[in-house]
Amino acid sequence: CPHTMPLTSLLHSPLLLVLSTLVFIATKYPIFAQDNPCKNVPFLNSGSADITPLTHATNYQVDLAGGNRFIFNLCQDLNQKCEGQSTKSIEQFAGGECYRMSGSGFSDVKFQELDETTTLMTYTGGQKFHSTHTLATEIALVCDPTIDGPTPKIKYTGEKGPVADLMLTTVEMRSALLCPGGGGRPLLWPFGILGLFLFLACIGIVLYFIVGFIVQLIRKKRGAEISKLELIPNFKIWKELIKLEWEGVLFVKETIILLINKIRRRAQPGGLHGLENY
Repeated sequence: CPHTMPLTSLLHSPLLLVLSTLVFIATKYPIFAQDNPCKNVPFLNSGSADITPLTHATNYQVDLAGGNRFIFNLCQDLNQKCEGQSTKSIEQFAGGECYRMSGSGFSDVKFQELDETTTLMTYTGGQKFHSTHTLATEIALVCDPTIDGPTPKIKYTGEKGPVADLMLTTVEMRSALLCPGGGGRPLLWPFGILGLFLFLACIGIVLYFIVGFIVQLIRKKRGAEISKLELIPNFKIWKELIKLEWEGVLFVKETIILLINKIRRRAQPGGLHGLENY
């Protein structure tokens, strides 16, 4: 009979659960994907820009006439669905009805370089409009060094089309972060990628101890001989680690004392001779 690991054995390793949680969180944010085209947006004769810092955690919104709204995001699906489907841009009417203006993911993202400061970003893959045209979104990305900081200037510029069977809703976005070679603080996390990593690491440590404590408590209630200190997950490992760290501290302390004594001997008359016999 082949050896199999029961579910309870997996639960005895709360670190595995914590790592799984962190992996799940990381996969929720495609901003970190290596194949993200928004990391290398071309501008005519002036290089490229990484526009992922402008990905918004709660979407961009432009108010239209009659209480309607145009909602979109850069390089990431909206945190709301339209007719049960994910999308990067929608037009939502005052009555609650919505139209998908793009598909999901990166497959429908296209760029067209206009000049050194402007590139058109087009989302295709929207739904059919009156069974004749396909809805789409066109975002003019404009490098504007005068608009610094994490908040871009957005202007609704109307509808255009049909163009090659596409009915386009167009907006203009201006920011210094859209300039070639630029970049800035991601709106996803105010302290950047490193800050996000440290934040997730802290959450992981807290989850590790909470989940581990609960697992150990369940085992104790089921009859396992577990002391109060052993309710701490992997208590023996942490105990040994603390012991090793303390031994390291003592080693450093003894080394420093030894060096101080050598310096004192050297400073005393005949110290060099004394060192030879040390």
